[in-house]
Amino acid sequence: MLDEVEFSLAFISLYVSFGLIGKLKRNENITKVNDIVVYILIFSISLWAGSSVSINELLSLVLYSVLGSVIIIVVTYEIGTIWKMRGNVKVDSRKTNQLQYKYGIPFLLGWIVGLIVKPDLAYSTIIDVELLALAVFLGYSTANSMTIKVIRGSLSKGGISLLIVIIGNLIAGVIFHFIGMGSLKLTEIIAMGSGWYTFTGPLVSTYYSPYYGSIAFLINFFREQLSYVILPFLLRIRYNPYSAIAVGGATSMDTTLPLYALLLGDDYVMTAVFSGVTLTVFIPIFLPLMLNLP
Repeated sequence: MLDEVEFSLAFISLYVSFGLIGKLKRNENITKVNDIVVYILIFSISLWAGSSVSINELLSLVLYSVLGSVIIIVVTYEIGTIWKMRGNVKVDSRKTNQLQYKYGIPFLLGWIVGLIVKPDLAYSTIIDVELLALAVFLGYSTANSMTIKVIRGSLSKGGISLLIVIIGNLIAGVIFHFIGMGSLKLTEIIAMGSGWYTFTGPLVSTYYSPYYGSIAFLINFFREQLSYVILPFLLRIRYNPYSAIAVGGATSMDTTLPLYALLLGDDYVMTAVFSGVTLTVFIPIFLPLMLNLP
């Protein structure tokens, strides 16, 4: 297992190097390979958690995760209401109830196998290797997404949403700490995951514990999923597109993008893409660096 500094340097080096390669040579199949690595990662951290966490800890894990996701959604949205907006929201209730389940199977399967079989493996080393593999494919795939067109499309609006995401994450991390989720450094790392559960969960599992890794995964997972349920309600109460996009965090470029197209209209699609892509590019650099903070 690498120490925190070695891992941070290795991950960032691979991410940047393959990002440059991705700019020079495109491969449309890279997303499929990236998904496979993500599935394996999710299964690994769930297997580790199921092998290490007792049945008695499961209830607190789920409660902390749901509570944490609701806190970060509401706090982030309220921060964004500093920017006053006016508008009407037309909501298609059938579409707002759509949820993404593609990562649920490996997550549940890992937990079940871990709880029943309790395999004794070198989980830290295994997950380190899987994360470094993820760095390779993430760097390649996000480089393809970061185009001049996307950057120019919604720089100012996307910048406001990014600022809201960062402030909301920081405040939520402090709240997580005071309600007993862990050290301030740990809770800030969890909150700064910005909805990217497939990266934040494995990272926290490796350098803290599978229990906290599962909380990190679930808080960011529910942040994405509950956006479909909570955002239409928040927009009805106080309409603010910048806040809505900030709630989705890194997922605003893909899994929650249809929600923004539906709720906010085409004018804010590019803003959501810009915000999500920027977070997707910088989170894999920023979170490993946070590990080295005192």
